[in-house]
Amino acid sequence: MRVRALAPEDDLDEVGRIYAESWKQAYRDFLPKSYLEKLTFDRWSAMLRADPSSTLALFIQDEMMGAATVCFSREPGREGYGEIVGIYIRPGHTGGGLGRRLMEAVLAHLRENGCENVCLWAFSLNTRAERFYEHMGFHPTGRRQHETYGGESLELCEYARSLTE
Repeated sequence: MRVRALAPEDDLDEVGRIYAESWKQAYRDFLPKSYLEKLTFDRWSAMLRADPSSTLALFIQDEMMGAATVCFSREPGREGYGEIVGIYIRPGHTGGGLGRRLMEAVLAHLRENGCENVCLWAFSLNTRAERFYEHMGFHPTGRRQHETYGGESLELCEYARSLTE
């Protein structure tokens, strides 16, 4: 098992497929079905092609099993914060430690790039993800926002943790 930053020669469409399949699996109970049915790998392609190195991928032998996109915080005034934009494991392979391994690599990557803290946003209805984040040392900050998916407004909660402890 290895985790590394993507390069332009990697199959970036495969990352998009992992993301799309994960969304359809993980969010099926609260995102509109019509919205999920329209998701395809190319929703993420432009972002991935613009900066493939912002995404870390987890490989078992040569098969990509998960990916996480990271950046410095997108919010003004959050110097020293990294942000996890998305972290997904190929459906059918969750629950076996791959998510933990990928998250550990993401945290190390952000720390190595000078981040002292890290944040992410999670759907408040996604209790499985929330348990995972809390297990990985994240805590809810109390900050919330709403985003619209398929005409429905859904609440997201921010989670954060220190990278210096």
